[in-house]
Amino acid sequence: MESMAAAVHGAVAVLMCVSPEYKVSSNCRLEAMYALKLRKKFVPLMLEGYEPDGWLGLMMGQALYYSVSQDSDWGKIAHDITQKELAGSLLVAAPHKVPAVSSFSSGPSQLQREPVTSWSIARVGEWLEEIKLGGYKNSFKDRDINGKALTQLRLLRSQDPSLFFAFASGEGVRDGLNIDSIGDALTLAHELQQLN
Repeated sequence: MESMAAAVHGAVAVLMCVSPEYKVSSNCRLEAMYALKLRKKFVPLMLEGYEPDGWLGLMMGQALYYSVSQDSDWGKIAHDITQKELAGSLLVAAPHKVPAVSSFSSGPSQLQREPVTSWSIARVGEWLEEIKLGGYKNSFKDRDINGKALTQLRLLRSQDPSLFFAFASGEGVRDGLNIDSIGDALTLAHELQQLN
């Protein structure tokens, strides 16, 4: 429960995968209600043919949504969400650094104590594990992404979000990272902004 709350608290926005499974999941309901309480922006991804009712229908109200299916062009959806829904949220520079929320440690990690530009490829892999994206370690390693490259990726994320998300998904970009879910790509974008 603590890690779910921390994820919602630290999120720029919450993507709601609106489906019958989402409606009956008590954890999804808790996360949705907490996001509503914190006034987080939520972006509904509606499963084709599903009409939400009950608490989920009430929460959706007249909200605009993205209709999705297994065959959806996820790269285009990620691009549209980034450009249309989150552009202002993702590109606003914070006046001061907000520390990342973590329920698993009481202070800054060892990885955050040294400059990111000094990180080795292996250290970048450790960071990916820390932010729960360890499944992409080999993709980063195969592309020789060390700390200096990571800071350039962070800069790309700020200056050209469309190109960043194309590179993250690997769609239409040579040697992209092949990140296969919108959630993981958005998590990477958020965590890059948390780096010193």
